[in-house]
Amino acid sequence: MSKIKIFSLGGLNENGKNMYIVEVDKDIFVFDAGLKYGNEQMLGIDYILPDYSYLKENEKRIKGIFLTHGHESNMGAMADILVDLKNVNVYATKYTMEILKKDLEESNIVCKNLKEIRPHSKISFGKNSVFPISVTHSIPDSVAFVLYTKDGAIVYTGDYVFDSTMMGNYKTDIGKLAYVGKQGVLCLLSESIYAEHGGHTSPNNRVYDFIKEVLVKSKDRVIATIQPAHIYRLQEILNASVKTRKKSKNNDRSDRHTK
Repeated sequence: MSKIKIFSLGGLNENGKNMYIVEVDKDIFVFDAGLKYGNEQMLGIDYILPDYSYLKENEKRIKGIFLTHGHESNMGAMADILVDLKNVNVYATKYTMEILKKDLEESNIVCKNLKEIRPHSKISFGKNSVFPISVTHSIPDSVAFVLYTKDGAIVYTGDYVFDSTMMGNYKTDIGKLAYVGKQGVLCLLSESIYAEHGGHTSPNNRVYDFIKEVLVKSKDRVIATIQPAHIYRLQEILNASVKTRKKSKNNDRSDRHTK
C-alpha cells in the first residue's frame, strides 16, 4: 500500500490561490498554481501567492505541476513560482499553455520544461500516471486530472460545470468521467463554489438570447464589460454582433502582473 498525503497550499475556504498537493510515497504531484487579488483593505498589495516554500524544499521530488485551465486563480502564480522552481515540468493543454507562455514572456522568464498535453492522453510516472479529461468551463481546453495510483484513482476536477449544450473545446467528456467512476475513486477533490446554494447551474448559452435582444433593440452603441478570461462570454457577444450585423470592438485594458 502506498503512503498517500493530500493537502492544500491555497484555495481552501477562499476564492483564488488554488494549489493542491498529492504525495504518493516520495513523488509529489502539484495541481494548479493560482493567485488571489488583494482587496481594498490590503493597501499596496496587488496579489497574493500560495506559500510554496514546501515545494522549494522538495523540488527534486516534484513530478510536475498540472494546470487545469487558464484562469489566474488557477495558474496566475506560475510566473513567480518558476523563478524558484526552475527544473520542474509544467503540464497544460494547448490553450492554457499559450496563456502561460505569454505570462512568462511578459515577466522575462525562460522555462524549457513546458509540456503541452492533450485531453485523454495518459502521462506515466513509473507506478503512477496522470490522465486529463475535458470539462466544461468559461474558458476552452479546461481539464480535470485523474491521478492513478496502485491504491486507486485520485480525481482533481478544477473548475467545471455540467452543461450538455456545450460543444468543441468546451465540452465535458461524460463518458470518460463515468468510466473513472466505475473503476472506483479513492478520493475526489472537487471545486465547490456555491455548493451550499440550492438549485442547479443554468446552461452557459442561455445568456446569448439576452445579449442578442439588447443588440437588436439598441439603435446606439452598446458597451459590454466582462472579465478578460471569460472567453465563452466574449464569443457569445461576437456571435450576437455578427447575427445582428453590429460592429464589435475589443478594448482590453487588463493588467495582470502589475506589482
